[in-house]
Amino acid sequence: MKPYLQVENLTKSYGDRMLFDSVTFGVNEGDKIGLIAKNGTGKSTLLRILSGAEAPDSGNVSFRNGLRVGFLAQMPEFEKGMSIMDNLLATVKSEEHEEWGHEDRIRQMLSQLGIENPGQDVDHLSGGQIKRVALAQVLLGNPDLLILDEPTNHLDLQSVEWLENYLTRMRVTLLMVTHDRYFLDRVCNKIIEIDMKQIFTYEGNFDLYLRRRTERIEALTG
Repeated sequence: MKPYLQVENLTKSYGDRMLFDSVTFGVNEGDKIGLIAKNGTGKSTLLRILSGAEAPDSGNVSFRNGLRVGFLAQMPEFEKGMSIMDNLLATVKSEEHEEWGHEDRIRQMLSQLGIENPGQDVDHLSGGQIKRVALAQVLLGNPDLLILDEPTNHLDLQSVEWLENYLTRMRVTLLMVTHDRYFLDRVCNKIIEIDMKQIFTYEGNFDLYLRRRTERIEALTG
């Protein structure tokens, strides 16, 4: 089991509000982890720290050397004045792929996510369309580790089912935040919870996490 990501003694606060305090956890090859916490307690902030978009107050984040990491932000941004296709071609050509078939691969994935006009300018996309294009961009990069912030937002049921099958089928390691408990239950094999500014790790899917969490709380209060 190869370690892909190690987080050690990570602390983050905004003013006098502490989100998490000296938390430590790891992500290993093959993990499909759902990150759980109450709203406003640091889920997206933790993902932003892992992506390098935000700095922690203290602690270390280290990725395995040479690891390809794909990050889907909650509010993605694209190069203005370019088409969907041009934005995604720039991503795909920067990876080590064959020199042919780029556009076909892009069209196929966009179609699976409900985007049928790759020539459309990104400036004119809705928030939901931007999220779909960003998801396609991340997946097309063939990352070893996927870090996804609310990947099912703005997806219809067909696209959610396609993404579920993709993540289950592909040999990709995953760390994600989502409010879709059914998606969590079907995709994840481990749950990490931020609670009381600490990290609690549960092996198994979301349903098993709920039972184990109840047992943990009863043990504390019993």
